[in-house]
Amino acid sequence: MKKHLPGCLAGDREYQEQMVMAGQKRVYYRCKKMLKQEDALDTAQETLISRLSGPKSLRKPVFWGMAQQNCGQLLRQCAAV
Repeated sequence: MKKHLPGCLAGDREYQEQMVMAGQKRVYYRCKKMLKQEDALDTAQETLISRLSGPKSLRKPVFWGMAQQNCGQLLRQCAAV
């Protein structure tokens, strides 16, 4: 995934797509551990999209934190209902 980073930061769509493809299974499984399948799919997609929003979100620790935070936020919303 590191080899795609410079292209992603430059805004190259091809590199961004390759970066998402490289990380999507890991993100989904991370979300699946915390959520139901449908919610995990939606949350994984949101995380992947937000990953491309800026250079800081492309770093792995921040990225995993984003996935976990998005899952936790959905769990809290469901518990409040």
